[in-house]
Amino acid sequence: MRTKKKGKTATRPNSSERSAARKTSARKAQSLHIGLNSVSPTHYQGWSGDLFACEFDEKDMSDIAALRGMSSVVLLTKDATRDAATFLTEKPFQV
Repeated sequence: MRTKKKGKTATRPNSSERSAARKTSARKAQSLHIGLNSVSPTHYQGWSGDLFACEFDEKDMSDIAALRGMSSVVLLTKDATRDAATFLTEKPFQV
């Protein structure tokens, strides 16, 4: 695809070229999905901390990431501790 900008012609890769570049990229995309159906009420001034369907939302988002070729790590309510999330964001995770 060619585009014109301020009198200059630039070449932009088409979708098949972008797709090929993604497939040959040395770096694989990773995603972290956290689904919390509850949080600690002590951190929210007495609010009960109940959340609804957030773990289901996480599943939908990780499915979208997989369709895009990303590897995912999932943390659900009981495993989604501050330490776990911090550990995963401080260094690249392996899936």
